[in-house]
Amino acid sequence: MAVLEVNLPSGYYIQQQTLDAYVHSGVVRNLREARYAEKKIEMYFDYLDTSPICVNFTAQRWYPIANMTRFISIRVYDYYAPERFNETLFEVYNLFALSICHVCGSYQCPYCPVFSGGMTSALHMPPTMTFSTVLVVIFRWALYRQGD
Repeated sequence: MAVLEVNLPSGYYIQQQTLDAYVHSGVVRNLREARYAEKKIEMYFDYLDTSPICVNFTAQRWYPIANMTRFISIRVYDYYAPERFNETLFEVYNLFALSICHVCGSYQCPYCPVFSGGMTSALHMPPTMTFSTVLVVIFRWALYRQGD
């Protein structure tokens, strides 16, 4: 059994019911279970082979957070041997570039050019961030497994 672990950015959340529906839809082959736990999503696969697997999910912003980290980690490992893993950093520059003026939502701030001067920023981020994770990590991990 293989586990895909995706850390979510601060302030973002996905409901367990959404993950359950995704698993039961059968869109992703070999996906047995998905869980939201401690600001991360864990997806459990029956097995991985050399064929690429693509996982798509949407996390919603629940809290406005600015000045986030530029990278989040994605990790794939064997459930029974967690020391055998592959970890990759996924860049979320659009979240990293957000200042407090982009996320506060207050029109009363006189120093905020976003709300006092109209929408002038090209970095405006909608409250829903769509993660589209092509699992190159899983592919590399499967190739690593075959080498043993």
